[in-house]
Amino acid sequence: DDIGFKLKAEILLTTLLREKLLSKQQEVEQLQAEVATAARGHDILRSEVQGALDSLSRASHKMKDLELK
Repeated sequence: DDIGFKLKAEILLTTLLREKLLSKQQEVEQLQAEVATAARGHDILRSEVQGALDSLSRASHKMKDLELK
């Protein structure tokens, strides 16, 4: 009888730990997805900033050309 109780307790504990592990795995997967999204956003912003800097550089050269004329 005592062995049956201990076995049931072990099964319950194992089940709870498995559920907690699965929950943590889902949390990790969600965080990985969020990091991937943030990284894509960072890349997009970097590209937009580079485009703006390129445009500014072209405008600056045009202004210098106009000043020389």
